[in-house]
Amino acid sequence: MCRLVCDAPEAQIGFQAVLDRDQESGILVFGSVVTNVGQGYDSQTGYFHPKTNGTFVFTWHLGSSTQSVVASLEVNGEEISTTTYAYYSGSSSFAILNLNPGDSVGLRLLNGTANKAFTMFNGWRQNSGTLPVYPRLL
Repeated sequence: MCRLVCDAPEAQIGFQAVLDRDQESGILVFGSVVTNVGQGYDSQTGYFHPKTNGTFVFTWHLGSSTQSVVASLEVNGEEISTTTYAYYSGSSSFAILNLNPGDSVGLRLLNGTANKAFTMFNGWRQNSGTLPVYPRLL
């Protein structure tokens, strides 16, 4: 269930989700969805599915208070990036990916326990074109 903004024009796509429980292995399912503009993130499966072609930015922070954690970002089941998070800490990473409708993006926990208090997953479509120009403030 989305708690904030969930519907938007097709060009606007983005999500922020956090773990709602500790998880030990497999695709991390971020059950607490803060934002899901464009409805691309599935809180039942843990996967993001783009509805349009584009360049997408993903960031994530994983951590554990009791052990080291190893996780990988996957696209269509293929490992794109693997990161190790040290004992009693957390770490963040990011990826910029060209995606198409039908692709699936998720974070797979390979080792350790991801704690809900330390773990989140974010993604958005990087819009192209020129940025709006705003009047200069005096």
